[in-house]
Amino acid sequence: MTGPIKKYTKWLIGIIILYLAIFSFFSVWKYNNFYFNALDLGIFNQVFYNSAQGRLFDFTVHPHSYLGDHLGFILVLLLPIYWLWQNPITLLILQTFFIGLTAWPIFLIAKKWLQPKWALLISGLFLLSHFTHSINLFEFHLISLALPVLFFLFYFYLTNKFTPFVIFTLLGLAIREDVALIFIAFAILALVEKRKLKWKLFPLITGLIWICFSNQLTTYFSGYPSYKFLTYFAWLGDTPGQMLINLFTNPLTTLSHLGSPGNIMLIIGLFLPFLFIPLIKAKYLILSLPHLLIFLLAGFNKPANLSTHYLVFLSFGFWLAFIASLPYLAKSKFVFWRILGEEKILLTIVLLTTTIYSAVFFGPAWSMISKIVQNPDKAKIDIQRQLTNQINQDSSLLASYNTITNLSGRPKLYLNRYLFLNKQQYSDQTFPQPDNVDVAFFDSRDFLIYQLQYSDNDDYAEGHQRIRDFLAKQKLIPSEILDSFIVFNKNSNSTKRPYQILDISERMVQKTEIYIGNKIKLLSYEINQPIDGILPVSFYWQAPQPTEDEYNIFVEYLDTDKKIIGNKLYAMAYGLLPTKDWPTKSVIQTNYWWQLPTDQPDDIKFITISLVTFDGYFGQSDILSGEIKDLFIDRLTPQVTFSIATGKLENYR
Repeated sequence: MTGPIKKYTKWLIGIIILYLAIFSFFSVWKYNNFYFNALDLGIFNQVFYNSAQGRLFDFTVHPHSYLGDHLGFILVLLLPIYWLWQNPITLLILQTFFIGLTAWPIFLIAKKWLQPKWALLISGLFLLSHFTHSINLFEFHLISLALPVLFFLFYFYLTNKFTPFVIFTLLGLAIREDVALIFIAFAILALVEKRKLKWKLFPLITGLIWICFSNQLTTYFSGYPSYKFLTYFAWLGDTPGQMLINLFTNPLTTLSHLGSPGNIMLIIGLFLPFLFIPLIKAKYLILSLPHLLIFLLAGFNKPANLSTHYLVFLSFGFWLAFIASLPYLAKSKFVFWRILGEEKILLTIVLLTTTIYSAVFFGPAWSMISKIVQNPDKAKIDIQRQLTNQINQDSSLLASYNTITNLSGRPKLYLNRYLFLNKQQYSDQTFPQPDNVDVAFFDSRDFLIYQLQYSDNDDYAEGHQRIRDFLAKQKLIPSEILDSFIVFNKNSNSTKRPYQILDISERMVQKTEIYIGNKIKLLSYEINQPIDGILPVSFYWQAPQPTEDEYNIFVEYLDTDKKIIGNKLYAMAYGLLPTKDWPTKSVIQTNYWWQLPTDQPDDIKFITISLVTFDGYFGQSDILSGEIKDLFIDRLTPQVTFSIATGKLENYR
């Protein structure tokens, strides 16, 4: 190794170590503060946990082996590491290590086309890229581990080292079944570049055989009639055969789908951070083409996937085409590219500026830094930590988006959503109810998400009743209720209840009678003094007539001058008894223990409550994160304001 190469290698090792330190910290902080809410990390941790206990690939979030989802055989190789510390943090650090390690093969590849200092710059750009940050911080997924494998695979292809190419091909197949599509793409690239026959046949045959084999194996383990993720292409037909036929026999429909605004945004989003430079050596985009076509044809929110682990597949070919294109910038017919190619300092500045700008405004890292510094959800996080720490690891658990990951290291784990809808993932098959659940931990915001996402679904109408029936059947009683969280246990001694149904003739102190939206009556209320930042409140309602509408409570906290300090949306009766299920000849008592949204609760003098509805608009990030953001709500009048000091009605308008 020559002196300059050795120097740049040391720099490379340094920036990789720095990346590993920063993003391991980010990942652990995100986990400890309950921000992994998209289910993947929770699923993988349960699979690893059960496998470490001798139940290989077993998990209960879906009612079949994990091999019914994906063929992640690499798990067996990683188990010894996980066994040492059986915790989701182990998986997050492993993921960060594999992603950071990817800078090494990128350096080796770039060094074949560029000077070593430029190879180091490209490796640094990869570690600064918002694509890389999104893969690292979205969730844990085995796909992320494919990053260094794929780039090493290309390095061996580039340097004509067939034996290591074969070895890394087999390693890639062990990560996930759809990695095989990239091997087929390698065969196409070899054909374009007129490589020897072995470079064409081996990846092509291996890829095709593995796709056929994995389709049969995952279908067997899932119990579905076909590969379960074909549901993404349901717009093409009901069976794989119909999908393939309709893809070509209805060209106008196919083209209109491919040219949809979401698809155009996806393509622009992939090219823009690279300044469209990959178009110069577009042949290397072939390596991302199969997965790109799948995403363009799939029926889901496309731009949202620019912040997920799927960027491993989508960006792979773009990075290679970008690196290969840089030596040809100066020869380009486009003035902008030609100037960049001629002025190396300007090119460096533009690439660094573009990458850093994208990382700040489009990636998750800057948002993570902001949360770490400001910690806006500290009170909510403290409540979650307090409640989750009380749950025994051996307890069978029904959990919500926001809690399932941090409680996933257990043999029996179930997701509230599947029970609510009574359907398995991507299927019309009934979700088998758990036989024995010890604890149910709900974040009632999930019910707001269900209302936004599934209210038009036929299975939604009976969902709340299914949850109530399940809790009664399992003899689960509320043991703690704080803010939006409610924990059910067996043999609980707590007197806290999220709601009660009272007979209309039962004696009540009549404080007021306010019609809200001409459909709901507020009959009475109890506003108690805050205790340790928790405000206990109770409301007594009646629905004189049946209503199909679902009203939720929007709370605004006001200071002395009645300026808004904070606000929050709560599901009615913690989502367990929505207004559409209210009996008309009864009084509904709803009880809350709201977390005041400030470190100075004495600043809050009044609260205003509004019954609200909201339209069906939501963003993918809202569902994945378990949060409701930028929600369009319609307030019913009047809005009712109470004094916290006196607990009395202040006014309503």
